Amino acid sequence: MVGVGSDLRGDDAAGILVARRLMATLARWPVRVPVTALEGGTAPENLTGVVRSLVPSHVILVDAAWLDRLPGTVALVPPPMAGGVLSCTHALPVALMAMYLCREIGAGIVIVGIQPRDISFGAPRSPEVAAAVSEVASAIRGALT
Repeated sequence: MVGVGSDLRGDDAAGILVARRLMATLARWPVRVPVTALEGGTAPENLTGVVRSLVPSHVILVDAAWLDRLPGTVALVPPPMAGGVLSCTHALPVALMAMYLCREIGAGIVIVGIQPRDISFGAPRSPEVAAAVSEVASAIRGALT
C-alpha cells in the first residue's frame, strides 16, 4: 500500500495518513498475507524500486481525489481515469505510476481516492477526511486479517 500526498496541504495528506495508520496497526494485527505500507509523499514514484523489490501481487495507492462529491467521500478510481481526478500536487501523476507498476511487475493496481475539502498550503485537515482516513485504513486492514 502506498499513501500519496502532502502533510503541508490539508486534506492532500489523506493517503499518507492512511499509510501511517496502517503501519501503526499492522504490527499488532495478524494478517493472512505479507503487507507493507509506504509513505509516498508528493513523489511516490521514488518508491517504485522498493515496490518492485517486494514483488507484490497487488498495489493499493491511496490519494486525495477530486470526485465531485462531498468531502470525505471514498471511491475506487480506475487507473485510466486517475489522471483527471487525483490531486495534482505530486511530482508525477499517480496514474503514470500505476501504469508503470502494472506493466513492470504485473501487479493488480487499486487506486482509492478520498474527496478533499481543501488542499491549499497550510489548510487544516477536515473532519470528513479524517473520518475517511480511518474508514479506508480499517477497510484495508479488515480485508487482510
